[in-house]
Amino acid sequence: MRPRAGGRSSQRLMKNFFKFLMIIFKIVSLFAPLRVYTPVALAMFALGLLSFLLGFFFGPEPLRLKIPGSSVMLFTGSLIVFMFGMLAEQIANLWFKGQNRDG
Repeated sequence: MRPRAGGRSSQRLMKNFFKFLMIIFKIVSLFAPLRVYTPVALAMFALGLLSFLLGFFFGPEPLRLKIPGSSVMLFTGSLIVFMFGMLAEQIANLWFKGQNRDG
């Protein structure tokens, strides 16, 4: 193998890795947004449910009737992420409908 003729490579592993991930995320968000947002929302909902159950069964006696703050935040976050995915899905559908009409 011949030695490199142009000096050091300008490619950076982590910088280009995150750029690549962002490009993939944009492409998936453009074509099928719910494939990204639904699993994230379901994971947040499951973590919220787990937090609630842990607080209910293993929490101190007088606090068992209260919903833990982490559960509320995760349930609310899962709803927001899912609704954001629905909005992205609608925008993608409108965008593609406009593309098909023009072409």
